[in-house]
Amino acid sequence: MARVEEWLIAVFGVIRRDGGYAPRPRRRAARTLQSAEREEISRGLAARQYFPKGQDVSGYSQVELNRIARRLNERPRETLNWLTPLE
Repeated sequence: MARVEEWLIAVFGVIRRDGGYAPRPRRRAARTLQSAEREEISRGLAARQYFPKGQDVSGYSQVELNRIARRLNERPRETLNWLTPLE
């Protein structure tokens, strides 16, 4: 145990003497999401306000599902400069 402590003291002494250490440079992810993919994800998350995760949607009538779909589709989109698809 004393040997490990001596080693740690030596390592931290060098780090302190040299002014610390530089973190690894940050880099972007190998694949970034396209605008349409981000929008698809946000629509999926928006649907959560109507359907909690794991909830069975078979209890909704087709009229209710159409109403929810219309509300989601009429939301303003960033890709459309915050206009709705109908605008």
